[in-house]
Order: sequence, then C-alpha cells, then structure tokens
Amino acid sequence: TQPELNRPVTARNAEGAELTPFLANIPIVPRAALELAEYDLQPLEIGFGDAIELSGVRLPPTVMAGEVLTATLMWTATGAPDAHYTAFLHLLDSADRFIAGYDRAPADGRFPTSYWQEGDDIVSEMGLTVPPDLAPGSYGVWAGLYTAESQGQERLPITRAGDSTALNDMVNIGTITVKSR
Repeated sequence: TQPELNRPVTARNAEGAELTPFLANIPIVPRAALELAEYDLQPLEIGFGDAIELSGVRLPPTVMAGEVLTATLMWTATGAPDAHYTAFLHLLDSADRFIAGYDRAPADGRFPTSYWQEGDDIVSEMGLTVPPDLAPGSYGVWAGLYTAESQGQERLPITRAGDSTALNDMVNIGTITVKSR
C-alpha cells in the first residue's frame, strides 16, 4: 500500500509533548522608503533611547474644544528596539500642566516596536480628545514613549531633542490653538 502523502504530521519534543512548529520571522521590506513630504510632515530629529527617532509630525494649527486633535507622527527605527513601547500625546497648558492625554502603540499596535529593524519608518495617527470646557488659547502638544508593560511608569529617555523642548522624558512637538464652540 501507498503511504498517505497529505497527512498532517504532529511535531513533538524529546519528551513526546506536542509542539507548535515555528519556522522563522520573515521581515517584510517596503518597496521604497517613506518620505515626510508624502504625508505633509514637518521634519523632527528627536531621539528616544538608542533605537527610536520621531522624525516627522503633522498637527492641525487649530482645534475646537470638545473635538479630536489628530496628530500624524513618523517614527524611524535607528536600531532594533528591545521592548514593546507605547506612544503618548499630552496636551499641556502654558504652565506645563497636564490637560489631556492619549496613549497607543505606534501603528495602532499592528507593528509592535520590538519587531522594528533599523531603517523602518512607521507612520501613525493619534487622536487626543480636547476637553469640551477647555479655555481658548495656545497649548503645547508633547510626545513620548514608555515600555508597554510598565503602563506609563518607565518612559524612554529623550537622547536628542533637536530644536524641541524636552521635559520629564517627553518632548514638545508643536503648539495648537484651541477655540471655543
């Protein structure tokens, strides 16, 4: 008789326990590098730790109180990050007091930072809800990264701020004007 050719084969370890086979991680490389102009981003050179750079940002100049402030960020891997990181946006007043915040992994978690390789560019959008009762005026938008497992307690240090202001392991990426309804 002929052996069955399409029969599944169970993988087992030396003790006989069933294993889930794993062959390899396969990097998927884009056809071309992303360009800041393609996304209408302002260039930045902000280093976080030794493997991540915030290389571009787009913020609206104004937002209405109660609406969502959408920030577009381009992250660049300058090395291979060693952990899953979560990005955050904070809205601060002129005295650097916290007004509102939004936390989310870059690329909405679809491409965790621990998989990034040197040269990867990741474009993310983050939406921060402006409080409906916020007084009209100018507010700073600040960004940073922290280890996902620390839930915000272990921020990645700013290693290069370029022309931006750094404070408490976060960096000012722009100013917006809030208008009342």
